[in-house]
Amino acid sequence: MSEQDKIMTVPFTVRSYESDASRRVTLQTLCNYLQETAWLHAARLGFALADREGHDKTWVLLRLHVNMVRYPVWGDTISVSTWPSGRNRLYAYRDFEIRDSGDEVLGTATSSWIIIDAKKRRPQRIPDELEHSILRSSAIAFHDALFRDEPVGPERIDAEMSFNVRLSDIDVNNHVNNVNFIEWAIEAVPAAWRNDNVLTELHVAFKSESNYGDRIVSQFGAMRPGERALHRVLRPSDSKSLMLAETVWKPLRQQP
Repeated sequence: MSEQDKIMTVPFTVRSYESDASRRVTLQTLCNYLQETAWLHAARLGFALADREGHDKTWVLLRLHVNMVRYPVWGDTISVSTWPSGRNRLYAYRDFEIRDSGDEVLGTATSSWIIIDAKKRRPQRIPDELEHSILRSSAIAFHDALFRDEPVGPERIDAEMSFNVRLSDIDVNNHVNNVNFIEWAIEAVPAAWRNDNVLTELHVAFKSESNYGDRIVSQFGAMRPGERALHRVLRPSDSKSLMLAETVWKPLRQQP
Protein backbone atom coordinates (compact mmCIF):
# COMPACT_ATOMS: atom_id res chain seq x y z
CA MET A 1 0.00 0.00 0.00
CA SER A 2 1.40 3.41 -0.98
CA GLU A 3 1.56 6.27 1.50
CA GLN A 4 -1.10 8.13 -0.48
CA ASP A 5 -3.47 5.15 -0.28
CA LYS A 6 -3.30 5.39 3.51
CA ILE A 7 -5.04 8.78 3.42
CA MET A 8 -8.70 9.40 2.70
CA THR A 9 -10.03 12.86 1.85
CA VAL A 10 -13.77 13.55 1.83
CA PRO A 11 -15.41 16.84 0.76
CA PHE A 12 -18.26 18.39 2.75
CA THR A 13 -20.42 21.42 2.04
CA VAL A 14 -21.63 23.25 5.14
CA ARG A 15 -25.45 23.25 5.19
CA SER A 16 -27.66 25.89 6.78
CA TYR A 17 -28.85 23.44 9.46
CA GLU A 18 -25.23 22.69 10.37
CA SER A 19 -24.49 26.34 11.17
CA ASP A 20 -25.13 28.52 14.19
CA ALA A 21 -26.61 32.03 14.35
CA SER A 22 -23.29 33.51 13.19
CA ARG A 23 -23.34 31.24 10.09
CA ARG A 24 -20.28 29.33 11.34
CA VAL A 25 -20.41 25.55 11.25
CA THR A 26 -20.85 24.10 14.73
CA LEU A 27 -18.05 22.11 16.32
CA GLN A 28 -20.35 19.14 16.77
CA THR A 29 -20.98 19.14 13.02
CA LEU A 30 -17.23 19.10 12.38
CA CYS A 31 -16.93 16.18 14.78
CA ASN A 32 -19.60 14.38 12.75
CA TYR A 33 -17.53 15.03 9.62
CA LEU A 34 -14.48 13.54 11.34
CA GLN A 35 -16.42 10.48 12.46
CA GLU A 36 -17.95 9.90 9.03
CA THR A 37 -14.57 10.20 7.29
CA ALA A 38 -13.02 7.78 9.79
CA TRP A 39 -15.73 5.18 9.20
CA LEU A 40 -15.46 5.51 5.41
CA HIS A 41 -11.70 5.09 5.56
CA ALA A 42 -11.91 2.08 7.89
CA ALA A 43 -14.27 0.46 5.38
CA ARG A 44 -11.88 1.15 2.50
CA LEU A 45 -8.97 -0.32 4.45
CA GLY A 46 -10.99 -3.40 5.40
CA PHE A 47 -11.36 -2.57 9.08
CA ALA A 48 -15.06 -1.70 9.20
CA LEU A 49 -15.64 -4.30 11.90
CA ALA A 50 -19.38 -3.72 12.29
CA ASP A 51 -19.88 -4.75 8.64
CA ARG A 52 -18.28 -8.14 9.11
CA GLU A 53 -20.29 -11.31 9.48
CA GLY A 54 -21.37 -11.90 13.06
CA HIS A 55 -21.15 -8.21 14.01
CA ASP A 56 -19.33 -9.17 17.22
CA LYS A 57 -16.69 -6.41 17.29
CA THR A 58 -16.84 -2.68 16.79
CA TRP A 59 -14.64 0.41 17.03
CA VAL A 60 -15.25 2.77 19.97
CA LEU A 61 -13.88 6.30 20.16
CA LEU A 62 -12.04 6.76 23.44
CA ARG A 63 -10.32 10.17 23.23
CA LEU A 64 -10.63 13.12 20.86
CA HIS A 65 -8.61 16.33 20.70
CA VAL A 66 -9.59 19.05 18.21
CA ASN A 67 -7.81 22.35 17.50
CA MET A 68 -9.60 24.90 15.32
CA VAL A 69 -7.82 27.85 13.68
CA ARG A 70 -10.86 29.12 11.82
CA TYR A 71 -14.40 27.88 11.25
CA PRO A 72 -15.96 27.55 7.80
CA VAL A 73 -19.36 29.14 7.27
CA TRP A 74 -22.63 28.17 5.62
CA GLY A 75 -22.05 27.35 1.96
CA ASP A 76 -18.31 26.72 2.24
CA THR A 77 -16.90 23.52 0.79
CA ILE A 78 -14.20 21.97 2.93
CA SER A 79 -12.28 18.71 2.94
CA VAL A 80 -11.50 16.35 5.80
CA SER A 81 -8.44 14.12 5.45
CA THR A 82 -7.71 11.24 7.79
CA TRP A 83 -5.12 8.52 8.25
CA PRO A 84 -4.13 5.87 10.81
CA SER A 85 -1.17 7.32 12.69
CA GLY A 86 -0.15 4.72 15.24
CA ARG A 87 -1.12 1.75 17.36
CA ASN A 88 -0.22 -0.26 20.41
CA ARG A 89 -1.74 -3.38 21.92
CA LEU A 90 -5.08 -1.80 22.88
CA TYR A 91 -5.27 1.57 21.12
CA ALA A 92 -5.32 2.71 17.52
CA TYR A 93 -4.62 6.34 16.67
CA ARG A 94 -6.14 8.35 13.84
CA ASP A 95 -5.31 11.91 12.81
CA PHE A 96 -7.28 14.48 10.80
CA GLU A 97 -6.85 17.72 8.90
CA ILE A 98 -9.64 20.09 7.91
CA ARG A 99 -8.89 22.35 4.93
CA ASP A 100 -10.84 25.00 3.05
CA SER A 101 -11.30 25.20 -0.73
CA GLY A 102 -8.01 27.11 -0.99
CA ASP A 103 -6.16 24.27 0.80
CA GLU A 104 -5.63 26.35 3.94
CA VAL A 105 -5.66 24.35 7.19
CA LEU A 106 -8.72 25.23 9.28
CA GLY A 107 -8.17 22.70 12.03
CA THR A 108 -6.47 19.48 13.11
CA ALA A 109 -7.55 16.61 15.30
CA THR A 110 -6.22 13.40 16.75
CA SER A 111 -8.10 10.50 18.27
CA SER A 112 -7.66 7.15 19.96
CA TRP A 113 -9.90 4.14 19.43
CA ILE A 114 -10.37 0.73 20.94
CA ILE A 115 -12.06 -2.40 19.63
CA ILE A 116 -14.66 -3.97 21.89
CA ASP A 117 -16.64 -7.16 21.79
CA ALA A 118 -20.13 -5.87 20.99
CA LYS A 119 -21.80 -8.48 23.20
CA LYS A 120 -19.42 -8.72 26.15
CA ARG A 121 -18.42 -5.01 25.97
CA ARG A 122 -14.78 -5.93 26.59
CA PRO A 123 -11.71 -4.43 24.87
CA GLN A 124 -10.02 -6.54 22.20
CA ARG A 125 -6.45 -6.54 20.94
CA ILE A 126 -5.74 -4.21 18.00
CA PRO A 127 -5.05 -6.46 14.96
CA ASP A 128 -1.44 -6.57 13.75
CA GLU A 129 -2.68 -6.02 10.18
CA LEU A 130 -3.40 -2.41 11.04
CA GLU A 131 0.35 -1.76 11.14
CA HIS A 132 0.45 -1.85 7.32
CA SER A 133 -2.09 1.01 7.10
CA ILE A 134 -0.24 3.48 9.35
CA LEU A 135 0.97 6.59 7.57
CA ARG A 136 4.70 6.97 8.21
CA SER A 137 5.38 10.12 6.18
CA SER A 138 3.25 12.50 8.26
CA ALA A 139 4.06 13.93 11.66
CA ILE A 140 1.83 12.77 14.49
CA ALA A 141 -0.55 15.59 15.38
CA PHE A 142 -0.46 15.59 19.17
CA HIS A 143 -0.89 12.09 20.54
CA ASP A 144 0.74 13.12 23.79
CA ALA A 145 -2.21 15.47 24.38
CA LEU A 146 -4.61 12.52 24.36
CA PHE A 147 -3.14 10.85 27.42
CA ARG A 148 -1.11 13.66 28.97
CA ASP A 149 -3.79 14.53 31.50
CA GLU A 150 -7.27 13.11 31.52
CA PRO A 151 -9.92 15.84 31.62
CA VAL A 152 -11.50 16.28 35.01
CA GLY A 153 -14.97 17.44 35.89
CA PRO A 154 -15.54 20.97 37.17
CA GLU A 155 -15.22 21.45 40.93
CA ARG A 156 -17.42 24.52 40.77
CA ILE A 157 -20.59 24.21 38.69
CA ASP A 158 -21.39 27.49 36.96
CA ALA A 159 -24.14 26.10 34.76
CA GLU A 160 -25.86 22.81 34.08
CA MET A 161 -28.63 21.38 31.95
CA SER A 162 -30.44 18.05 31.93
CA PHE A 163 -31.60 15.93 29.01
CA ASN A 164 -33.45 12.72 28.30
CA VAL A 165 -31.80 10.44 25.75
CA ARG A 166 -34.00 10.35 22.65
CA LEU A 167 -34.26 7.74 19.92
CA SER A 168 -32.53 10.20 17.58
CA ASP A 169 -29.49 10.18 19.89
CA ILE A 170 -28.89 6.44 19.34
CA ASP A 171 -26.35 5.31 16.72
CA VAL A 172 -25.77 2.09 14.79
CA ASN A 173 -24.12 0.53 17.85
CA ASN A 174 -27.39 1.02 19.77
CA HIS A 175 -26.02 3.57 22.24
CA VAL A 176 -25.67 7.35 22.34
CA ASN A 177 -23.49 8.68 19.53
CA ASN A 178 -20.26 10.27 20.77
CA VAL A 179 -21.02 13.58 19.10
CA ASN A 180 -24.22 13.90 21.13
CA PHE A 181 -22.13 14.01 24.32
CA ILE A 182 -20.14 16.88 22.81
CA GLU A 183 -23.35 18.65 21.86
CA TRP A 184 -24.72 18.27 25.41
CA ALA A 185 -21.47 19.61 26.88
CA ILE A 186 -21.60 22.71 24.69
CA GLU A 187 -25.33 23.19 25.28
CA ALA A 188 -24.70 23.72 29.00
CA VAL A 189 -22.38 26.68 28.31
CA PRO A 190 -24.32 29.89 29.06
CA ALA A 191 -25.48 31.81 25.99
CA ALA A 192 -23.67 34.98 27.06
CA TRP A 193 -20.37 33.06 27.17
CA ARG A 194 -20.98 31.48 23.76
CA ASN A 195 -21.99 34.81 22.22
CA ASP A 196 -18.77 36.54 23.32
CA ASN A 197 -16.30 33.71 22.74
CA VAL A 198 -15.52 31.06 20.16
CA LEU A 199 -14.54 27.47 20.95
CA THR A 200 -11.02 26.83 19.63
CA GLU A 201 -9.93 23.63 21.38
CA LEU A 202 -11.72 20.52 22.60
CA HIS A 203 -10.25 17.62 24.57
CA VAL A 204 -12.69 14.79 25.33
CA ALA A 205 -12.48 11.53 27.25
CA PHE A 206 -15.44 9.23 26.67
CA LYS A 207 -15.95 7.17 29.82
CA SER A 208 -19.12 5.11 29.54
CA GLU A 209 -22.11 4.34 27.36
CA SER A 210 -25.59 5.76 27.61
CA ASN A 211 -28.83 4.34 26.30
CA TYR A 212 -32.33 5.36 25.31
CA GLY A 213 -34.34 6.77 28.20
CA ASP A 214 -31.38 7.72 30.40
CA ARG A 215 -31.59 11.03 32.24
CA ILE A 216 -28.42 13.03 31.58
CA VAL A 217 -26.95 16.09 33.30
CA SER A 218 -24.35 18.29 31.60
CA GLN A 219 -22.22 20.46 33.89
CA PHE A 220 -19.99 23.42 32.99
CA GLY A 221 -17.34 25.18 35.05
CA ALA A 222 -16.10 28.41 33.47
CA MET A 223 -12.73 30.05 33.65
CA ARG A 224 -11.52 33.19 31.93
CA PRO A 225 -11.47 33.21 28.11
CA GLY A 226 -8.22 31.73 26.84
CA GLU A 227 -8.06 29.30 29.75
CA ARG A 228 -9.53 25.83 29.99
CA ALA A 229 -13.14 25.35 30.92
CA LEU A 230 -14.29 22.02 32.35
CA HIS A 231 -17.26 19.82 31.46
CA ARG A 232 -18.87 16.70 32.84
CA VAL A 233 -21.75 14.71 31.36
CA LEU A 234 -23.15 12.33 33.96
CA ARG A 235 -26.04 9.99 34.66
CA PRO A 236 -27.62 10.92 38.02
CA SER A 237 -29.25 7.52 38.51
CA ASP A 238 -25.87 5.91 39.27
CA SER A 239 -23.68 9.06 39.52
CA LYS A 240 -21.58 7.75 36.64
CA SER A 241 -19.50 10.19 34.56
CA LEU A 242 -20.15 9.39 30.91
CA MET A 243 -17.87 12.03 29.40
CA LEU A 244 -15.28 14.49 30.71
CA ALA A 245 -14.01 17.36 28.60
CA GLU A 246 -11.87 20.47 28.57
CA THR A 247 -12.49 23.35 26.19
CA VAL A 248 -10.64 26.56 25.35
CA TRP A 249 -12.63 29.62 24.29
CA LYS A 250 -11.18 32.84 22.90
CA PRO A 251 -12.87 36.23 22.56
CA LEU A 252 -14.50 36.69 19.17
CA ARG A 253 -12.51 39.83 18.49
CA GLN A 254 -9.30 37.76 18.43
CA GLN A 255 -10.58 35.50 15.65
CA PRO A 256 -9.55 36.03 12.01
